[in-house]
Amino acid sequence: MTPNSRGWLRILVFVCIILFCIYGVSGLTVDRFGFLDRRIDSEVLQIPPDQLNITLIYDDPVIKPQNTQNITGSDTIILFDVTTRQETVIPREKIAENLLLPMINGIPGTIGENPYYSLSQNDSDFVKPSSLIDNRERITSTTRYPHSTFVDISMNWPDGSRGGCSGTIIDHNHILTAGHCVYNPSKGGWIDSIEVYPARDETLMPFGVQGFGPWPHIMTYQGWTHNNNREWDFAMVSLDRSIGLYTGTMGFATFEENDDVYTYCNLYLAGYPGDKGSNQLWRSSACGRDTHDNLHEYDMFGPPGTSGGPVYFLDGLDSKFKLITVHTSLKENLFTDYFQGTRLSNTIYYDILNRLNTDPAPTDLADLVDDGRVYSGFAPNPVQAGDWFTIQNAIRNLGTKNSGPGVRTSYYLSKNPFIGDADDTSLVMRMIF
Repeated sequence: MTPNSRGWLRILVFVCIILFCIYGVSGLTVDRFGFLDRRIDSEVLQIPPDQLNITLIYDDPVIKPQNTQNITGSDTIILFDVTTRQETVIPREKIAENLLLPMINGIPGTIGENPYYSLSQNDSDFVKPSSLIDNRERITSTTRYPHSTFVDISMNWPDGSRGGCSGTIIDHNHILTAGHCVYNPSKGGWIDSIEVYPARDETLMPFGVQGFGPWPHIMTYQGWTHNNNREWDFAMVSLDRSIGLYTGTMGFATFEENDDVYTYCNLYLAGYPGDKGSNQLWRSSACGRDTHDNLHEYDMFGPPGTSGGPVYFLDGLDSKFKLITVHTSLKENLFTDYFQGTRLSNTIYYDILNRLNTDPAPTDLADLVDDGRVYSGFAPNPVQAGDWFTIQNAIRNLGTKNSGPGVRTSYYLSKNPFIGDADDTSLVMRMIF
């Protein structure tokens, strides 16, 4: 069954006896790519009400006293298993040397197999560069590339609090974000769970919600978890399905520390800031300032909630968007303030590539949904005793694999539009395709 197909059945109803006459299709398959229907009014694609009034706690974005020395071992990789709560430590000397020179153009992004819309590389809705002021612009076209690769992140911490961050999809099932979005000693250490909403726009989650994928769930650095060093405030998270097939992926690149790209005046920073409700995508553009080892300083505006969001630019060499820095914090100085992030140094860049090449792929599964009463129903209404009536149900597959045969649909009979305690839920009909 394709996303637009309809399963029909007729039921002959008597006063005391219910006879089911089912007309099914043998070996029916529900194909993937159900996002193509763009049913933005689907109940399935709306944030549940119980998730809307949760208070999110953000880290103070101002850099506090810390160990800023790049001591030996800061570049040691830490892999964390959320299920077992165990860390795997990979010292730098255990990591195979990559003999390749940095790719001049980096890794290009992809628009995805089935995007909602494509975005012209010279789209006129990009804002012009400015000085360090709040020049943010709200992005409502979140399903257009590259906006579709930006994610809103909600984290659950061991101390019971919830936090909010931003991130970027860089391949089928990995996102980049800030290290303090996954590890914070003041909140109990490593996060317990995560919800990732690609292209979220207020209550609309056009690509659903993702959680942790296969181990390793999180990659970060000892420089962050042990030294609180902002130069290593970076993390990569694996997701539970290949959502990048739908959203597209953001390109990423590394350059030498003194490269002019870091001081361009056409840099962009995007994310989901807390002062805008944590559920709207906003973007700022301005000039870069300077780099110091893994740190990148810039004038784009990035308050709490934007942490983990991408600093990116349009590469004129191949007309592709490239992420070069993960936004992390605000730096206050005596004479001027500016924002900064962890740039993709050669070390971080190649560690990302190594993980993308070695991490296991998620298990592709079907995810069948009913979009609610807007896309299903029955006629005539009401149904009288002895009437024939038709049930219409449009099943969509939001998963990354075809369902295969054996799809089961259940229908409950009720005297009103809702199934409650007063209804006899034994009056259920199931049909298997």
